Amino acid sequence: MAQEKPRTTRARKKVDDSKAPAAKKPVRARKPKAEPEPVVDAVAQLAYLMWERGEPGDETEHWLRAEAELRAAA
Repeated sequence: MAQEKPRTTRARKKVDDSKAPAAKKPVRARKPKAEPEPVVDAVAQLAYLMWERGEPGDETEHWLRAEAELRAAA
């Protein structure tokens, strides 16, 4: 195999900061932090406990109620 030549570095243009106008970054509004989603395992466990206690509703209602309770507790 032939030996590879080392790559030459590219020269960067020097900018004189004293002459260039200062670049201003646009101010961005901060996004409100979203509420953390309850962990799926915790929701599943609470929904199962609701079913086991014999609370009214089907599996979907238990799941949604468990999510709501965990969000309220956080």
